[in-house]
Amino acid sequence: MRISRECAIGDDRGSAKKKVQGEEEKARTLRGHELIEGGVNLSKIGTDAVYTGGFKFAAGSLDHREQTQIVMEMGDRVGVSLRRNGGGKSAQFLLGLPDGEYLGVVYDAPAHSKHLPSSAIVDSKQASANLLYYVEAEMPSSCGLIALTFPALSSRVQVEDIKESVETAFTHYKSVKHRFSKSGFGGFLYAQLEMAYCKDDETFYLHFHVFLEARNYDANKSSILDVLNESMPWVDGHSGFKLKKVAPRDAIRFISYGTKPSQTAVSIAAAGHDSTFRDYYDATSGKRLTRTENGLKACLATLRATGRRAKLQRCDSTGDTHVVLVEKVCMSAGNTPTTGETPHSSLDGTEQSEAQTNSNVYCGSSPAAPAPGGRLLAFGFVQNFNEQQLPELLSREKRGMFYKANEEARLAWERNTKEKFELESFLTPLAFEVLAAIKASLFKSYTVILSPKVYDSLRRIEASIADRRRQWADNLM
Repeated sequence: MRISRECAIGDDRGSAKKKVQGEEEKARTLRGHELIEGGVNLSKIGTDAVYTGGFKFAAGSLDHREQTQIVMEMGDRVGVSLRRNGGGKSAQFLLGLPDGEYLGVVYDAPAHSKHLPSSAIVDSKQASANLLYYVEAEMPSSCGLIALTFPALSSRVQVEDIKESVETAFTHYKSVKHRFSKSGFGGFLYAQLEMAYCKDDETFYLHFHVFLEARNYDANKSSILDVLNESMPWVDGHSGFKLKKVAPRDAIRFISYGTKPSQTAVSIAAAGHDSTFRDYYDATSGKRLTRTENGLKACLATLRATGRRAKLQRCDSTGDTHVVLVEKVCMSAGNTPTTGETPHSSLDGTEQSEAQTNSNVYCGSSPAAPAPGGRLLAFGFVQNFNEQQLPELLSREKRGMFYKANEEARLAWERNTKEKFELESFLTPLAFEVLAAIKASLFKSYTVILSPKVYDSLRRIEASIADRRRQWADNLM
């Protein structure tokens, strides 16, 4: 059954741990930078978890996909292919449903491009995890994390000047970095060039978000400001840049902001500036707009050499985000992650290392996330989605990888909830989100797809809850 309306629808355990100020150890499930099993652990499906908002069917979780759709449509208009392999669909299906039943979303598969938020978020989250791990586990105790923002140029620029301006910006960046390093106060760790777009005059403001480590910052702050000021002759004194000491408890918030996906392509596309978009795309395609430096660079090299990587993970008990170490994903001969983790760049299940020619290629599961109702749920990713061949994906006889993942999730739900699986009980926490997504007219990034039995269950849940609300209201009168 298809709803035709397009809608928006630590090193070894504890050894590298540093305590965060004001954080209660008893509230944490994750123990420092423990080495956890890489990939998705479907055995956790159904366990209690703190729901903090956002889910696959919730409008609040669709920002990146909605923005990506806007940019892809602009690309189509100006002759830029921002869809994977020139087109095609991908899908995500809720895991744990009975055999033959399904509930998911189908969407245009984007290319892996920094211009597309739903693709760029994968690299952004990895950058955040890398930096947070270094700060918590590797940064010298005498140093503090400092956030620096400064203009890359002396004025805003037009789109025809973007390519040359990016080169000039990084020349300026290098001079600031070297001057700070020679001062002896510390060193740069990570930098990202942003290009804020003004739709009114179609100009760009190029500026850097930088994270650096500084020794004895409180005592040396005045001298550090002087060093930075002297290294930026194109900036109007101290008022032209911002320097902020980051408290440990605020590190994840600052780092997430400083590594977030660029909004420039989204802003241009949303403004409907076709020629500007094309010129901007041509000028920035293939340009590396981030830099990893010094201690952070060395730290990542060590992790790679030992087959590990940093990863942001939500604590099951508190809902807070922490950084842990995971083993790197090993790909089997069939290009399916042996650990169950989704491939790189497939937060939306949109890209594998090699293009697939088959339909309905199952490529792993999402990390289990807290859903409304406070239990962990996960989705399975399918590339080159073909609805005509959906029965084969769900087939008991074929017992493919998706079938097995779905079965594992369902059994885990029963084990962790200590209840016999019952479809309406399973769907109740999601019912209003799914039905609202089906009815929505503001969103255009995906289409809800669900089996008749699932749809009927959702409608019965909706009617039952509405009846209880009416009864409750009548009793108050």
